[in-house]
Amino acid sequence: MIIKRTIVGSALLSASVLVGCGYPRVEDLSMRDSGNDVASDMGVDTGVDSGTDTGVDTGIDTGVDTGVDTGVDTGVCIPTGMETCDGRDNDCNGRVDDVTPAMLTASPNCGRCGNDCGAGTCQNRVCTPYASTGTNGSFMGTPGMVTTLMPGIYNFTTITIPAGATLRIARGNGVLDLRATGDVVIDGTIDLAGGEGGASLGADNMTPSCNLSSGPAGGGVGGAAGLGSATVAPRFDGCNTSNVAGGNLDGTMGFGGNGTRCAHMGCCEGLGGRNGGGNAGGRRGSGGGGGGGSSGGGGGAALFTFDGTGIQLATGGAGGVIGSSAVSMGGRATCVGTTCMVTGAQPGEPMLGATAGAPEMLTVPMGRPSAASSGGAGGSMGREAFADLAVTRLIPGSSGGAGGGGGDPCAPFGHSYGVGGGGGGGGGALRIITTTTMTIGASARISTAGGSGGDGATSVSSGGGGGGSGGTIDLRAPALTVRAGATITAGGGRGGTASGPNSGAGGSGGPGRVRLALDSPGACTIAASAFAPHMFSNAAAPCDLARVTTLRTVYVSRFPE
Repeated sequence: MIIKRTIVGSALLSASVLVGCGYPRVEDLSMRDSGNDVASDMGVDTGVDSGTDTGVDTGIDTGVDTGVDTGVDTGVCIPTGMETCDGRDNDCNGRVDDVTPAMLTASPNCGRCGNDCGAGTCQNRVCTPYASTGTNGSFMGTPGMVTTLMPGIYNFTTITIPAGATLRIARGNGVLDLRATGDVVIDGTIDLAGGEGGASLGADNMTPSCNLSSGPAGGGVGGAAGLGSATVAPRFDGCNTSNVAGGNLDGTMGFGGNGTRCAHMGCCEGLGGRNGGGNAGGRRGSGGGGGGGSSGGGGGAALFTFDGTGIQLATGGAGGVIGSSAVSMGGRATCVGTTCMVTGAQPGEPMLGATAGAPEMLTVPMGRPSAASSGGAGGSMGREAFADLAVTRLIPGSSGGAGGGGGDPCAPFGHSYGVGGGGGGGGGALRIITTTTMTIGASARISTAGGSGGDGATSVSSGGGGGGSGGTIDLRAPALTVRAGATITAGGGRGGTASGPNSGAGGSGGPGRVRLALDSPGACTIAASAFAPHMFSNAAAPCDLARVTTLRTVYVSRFPE
């Protein structure tokens, strides 16, 4: 501290010691009334100004700001009743919206606060677009027995299919939609595969080359769609029997076209399938019928000649079509001079896995009879069905076209019995959904595979039938277990063989769609081998919820989408 001393005239200054300070303070007693001088000389201004400014500013600012903020943030929780989904801690237990499960049974708070089911239904605290009403009670299969349900939607409480029990569908649109409020356990068989195409009746057990007796002259019938792999195709008398036995009687699916018949007496066209495989052409040189469905395979073609002149050419029928799928053209027979080509039938959607029927080339021998036939094409599932990864509609597979009926001529007017194989039926469409658990055991078999095309005859010209395409399998559950040893397939059916002379084999059907929906990878146990010939995007982690769009894959998504 700087000490200042002021002397006015001869007056003496008295000094005193300031308490708490080791330095003397000098005061001029004769100048008491001069405030400005004293403030200036003795440093009074600094003490007064600093104290006043600091006290006023700090006190007002700190008091107002701190008091208001603290009061709001640290308010006392006052219970208002039971906890509800409102974003507040109603019961003051330190947790917001921890409501009891009993309050989470309806949308918009299904299973958890804020879980709005939209157009779906809240069942077992889970949103689902396909809720079961339970009105059909529980379904229990019987070991050693086959249970056949009409197509349609069923509202069960629980579904149990024990080992040895089989479930199939009756004739209709090929769609079976099974819903449950409780657990689903499958250890037996659900068979919605397409029926096998009928094999050619052939001439193997008849008089070689020539038989004048009456009798069945047609090829195999087309397999029915979704009626099961054990469906036996009835025999078909080419000119006299319609194709109603060859496919499901449902007008919502494409109707395959008829093949043409030759101009010669006794030959019969193959009839197209209605949601079933095409029927083979009957007797000398007739085209096979096209397969029915969203994108059925075309029928095989044929040619026939007695002596190198007057060649009879027959075109296969086109496959059925629904929506934007391309039409599957039947095979055609053409000749330039003595060289003839019988083209194989074409699938409408070759990019979806179906293949064409095999062609056949023939050099017509002059002065001798000859015949040739091509195979029917496989069916494919169609553009709309393939693009519908989420399976918003259940669409069955499509059926294969029949093989052409070349036959072997008999001189002079006998009938030949070696005609084409029938087309395989498309697989059906199956949905199983529950809002609890689904377990598919090691002995389970679930199939919507396409049926195989019928084989041609071995001793005469006879085209093989095309295989049907796989259908749809849609399995949805919050918790899903598929054990090793189970078989789940929607694969395409094989084409029919053609081992006779100048004969083309049938094409194979394309794969269908398998779709799984589960709550989370942690609620899922899947043996990937159960889905052969399909492949997951990640075979090491088949429960992966990554969406898959590649052909021949299983699509896995979060339940219940």
